[in-house]
Amino acid sequence: MRNTLSATAIFVTILACGSEPGTPSTIPVEAAKPAALPQMPPAAPSRSPEPASAAAGAAAPVSPATAPSSAAGASAPQQPKPAAAGGAMAMAAAPTMDGVSDWKPLIQGEWELPAGEEGYRCVRLTATEDMFVKEFQPIAPLGTHHTLLSVNETPTAPDGVSTCTAGDNGHTTLLGSGVGESYSAGPLPDGVAYKVAKGSQLNLNLHLFNVSETMLKGVSGTKVRTTSADKVKQFAETILAGPVSLSIPAGRSTTMGKCTLKSDTSVFAVSPHMHQLGVHLKAVANRAGGMPTVTLYDGPYDFFEQRQFAASLALKAGDTIQVECTYQNDTQRTVKFGESSLDEMCFLGVYRYPIAGEGLICLR
Repeated sequence: MRNTLSATAIFVTILACGSEPGTPSTIPVEAAKPAALPQMPPAAPSRSPEPASAAAGAAAPVSPATAPSSAAGASAPQQPKPAAAGGAMAMAAAPTMDGVSDWKPLIQGEWELPAGEEGYRCVRLTATEDMFVKEFQPIAPLGTHHTLLSVNETPTAPDGVSTCTAGDNGHTTLLGSGVGESYSAGPLPDGVAYKVAKGSQLNLNLHLFNVSETMLKGVSGTKVRTTSADKVKQFAETILAGPVSLSIPAGRSTTMGKCTLKSDTSVFAVSPHMHQLGVHLKAVANRAGGMPTVTLYDGPYDFFEQRQFAASLALKAGDTIQVECTYQNDTQRTVKFGESSLDEMCFLGVYRYPIAGEGLICLR
C-alpha cells in the first residue's frame, strides 16, 4: 500500500537514550507558548545515546531532560514558488573494520524559499548499486522543518529537485526526521539494515518553512553509514503510530491515539513527533495475554530538539501502541491536524523489523 500521508519527521528527530528499567516516573511538563514557527537555533551538540536495556523482552522507559521551547511570530505561509536549481548525490563507501562505513552523503538537494513562505521540495535519486544502510543522519539547515526519506521499487519521476506535496512519497519509508541534525540513536541492531536496491528510486521529501524577512537558501539531505550484504539478515522500516484527526482547544489539553499491530515486529528505536504546541508525549505498548504494559517513551517534548531514542522490544500481532500527546495552546484558536508548522500532529515514530509493508500510518 502506498503512503498517502507524510509525517513531520518524525518523529521529532529525537534520539537520546533509554533510562534504567523500572517503574516509569512522573515527569513534569514544561509550559511552552509557541504562537508560530520561529527561526530555528543551531542544532544542539549530539548526545551519546545509551541503548535501552530490556528484561524479559520489556524496553526501558525513556525519560529525557526537559528543554523549553522558544517562540516568535510569523506570517501565514503563502503558495510556494518553483523549486530552485539543485541536485542529488549518491554515496558508495566501503565498510570499516567493524563492518560499518564512515558517514557519507546519500542524497541531497539545493533549494531556496522566499520570505514568509512554506512549501515542499522532493529530491529524487535512482540507486546505481545495492546499499545496506545501518544509520541515518539528516542534513537539515535553517528552514528545514522536516525530511521524509522513502523509496520506490522503480523511478516515478526524473531524478533531481522539484516542487511537490506532502503526500508525494515512496512505497517504503526509511527515515523521518524533524528540526535539527542530531537525530540518530546509533546503528541498527546486528544483522539488521535498511535496503536500497539497485534501480530503485530514493525520494527525499523536504518540508521547508521560511519565517524570516529575506530569501532563504540551503542544501538539505541525508547522510548514512552502510554495511555489506553478507552482514544483513533482516530489513527494517519506519511507521507512525497515532491519530490523524486532532482538534486542540485553547489552553492545556491532551489527546490520544492507538496503533494495533498487524504482524509480529521488533522495535529498535522510537521518536516522538508533534509540532510547536506539543509539550509532552507518552507512548506505551499494551501486550496481549496478560503481559505487562511497557513504556516506550514518557517525557517532555521540544520542537527544536527532535531526536530518536533507542529501544528493544518484541511485539506480537494484535498488540497495541497507545500514544498520548499534551499541548499548550496559547493561540486562542482551535488547532487541527495538518502538515503545516502551524497545525499539529501526535505521532510516535516506530523503527522496526522485519518489513511488513503495511503503509506509513498505523491507526486504531
